[in-house]
Amino acid sequence: MKQSACLTILCFFVLLLSPSFGADGKPPVAPARPAAEKIVPAAAKVTTMKTAGVLTEITGQTIKIERAFKDKKEIMEFGLERPLEGLAVGDKVSVNYREKGGRYVAFKVAKMEEKKLPLRKTPVPGKPAGKSPPKEKSGTR
Repeated sequence: MKQSACLTILCFFVLLLSPSFGADGKPPVAPARPAAEKIVPAAAKVTTMKTAGVLTEITGQTIKIERAFKDKKEIMEFGLERPLEGLAVGDKVSVNYREKGGRYVAFKVAKMEEKKLPLRKTPVPGKPAGKSPPKEKSGTR
């Protein structure tokens, strides 16, 4: 009985360790590339940013918005990729932009619509707030 248990454990360890005996100690080598296939670094990823504010000035090539940032008013100027249509001074706008050559260039300018909150029901004096208790049915069956 002891011999069969020891033999079983020994076979288990041999099977467990057998894949390591067949492995080479050397890592696989990648095939050499010809000189014509040089690795070109990927283009630098352009970061896009977004801000919102009130439109203060519009020209053919630039816009200026005034935004509130940390309890301060700040004016930002953006170059335009294409002319704007349908916007006027005083509109609330959302601007998506990138930084190119030390300047901010807006690629999307959209008018923001003000969200109107639904009317709030005020509680009637004398009635408790929340759900009313279910009414009992009267009558006989």
